Amino acid sequence: MTVRIDAPPTLPPVTADQKRVSQIIFNLFSNAVKYTYEGGSITVRAFLNRANMMQIEVEDTGVGMSPEQLKKLFRPFYRADNPLRDIAGGTGLGLSIAKQLVEMHGGEIWVTSELGKGSTFAFAIPLQQETNGSYTEEVEL
Repeated sequence: MTVRIDAPPTLPPVTADQKRVSQIIFNLFSNAVKYTYEGGSITVRAFLNRANMMQIEVEDTGVGMSPEQLKKLFRPFYRADNPLRDIAGGTGLGLSIAKQLVEMHGGEIWVTSELGKGSTFAFAIPLQQETNGSYTEEVEL
């Protein structure tokens, strides 16, 4: 499997909960690995989007999903039916947790996918978080 990282060295730091942002990225990357066939590729991108938010994308050449599967994707315990599902294992909680963590940071998460061609999971969070007593620190991406 080929993995590419596309992140300019000039990205500004994000003030956020480092453990939670790392968990979001780990969940998305882990899914990309699980649902991409041997010999496939994964690209991770980080950039400032038009809304001046940090956007992270994890794109794979994996099994992809149908429009019907996409409608249920971020629900707890949902696991899309595909040829690698049983091999991949898991509980179906990773994406619902990632969604909650992104939203806790004031951001949003979404996916585009085509069955048999792969998926791109993306999320965007503000560079500065609202401070409501929770622990935040600068996160270098």
